[in-house]
Amino acid sequence: MRWKLPRCPWRRKKRTDDQLAELAREISRQRNRDTSDEDFCASDVAFHSAVARATDNPILVFQLSAAFEAMQPLMNMLVYRLRDRERIADLHQALADALAARDSAGAAQHLDALSAYTRELAAQRRKPRSA
Repeated sequence: MRWKLPRCPWRRKKRTDDQLAELAREISRQRNRDTSDEDFCASDVAFHSAVARATDNPILVFQLSAAFEAMQPLMNMLVYRLRDRERIADLHQALADALAARDSAGAAQHLDALSAYTRELAAQRRKPRSA
């Protein structure tokens, strides 16, 4: 999931410590080895929803809510056997760190990396299975 940050700049005065704490909670949940695949997917959706809310852009939040609530869980369940949870949590942490530093360029870079990894997983999922 990717949106253009330069067109949707972070509202620096509106991003809150509570939102950063929410991101940290979800990353911690993702790193917990006892988190089930289903709960990991739910945490991924919650993380991205929190990122959208951190923009303080209600139009963006509304537009992305359909993707977060419908498409992202489907994609997560299609690739859950292929994904590397630590890699995803590391990408999420890098994004959260950029948001905490109010680094829009860094956040965009980490979103691009996350998007590239998602496309990589989708391509792996489309490959025919060996017999």
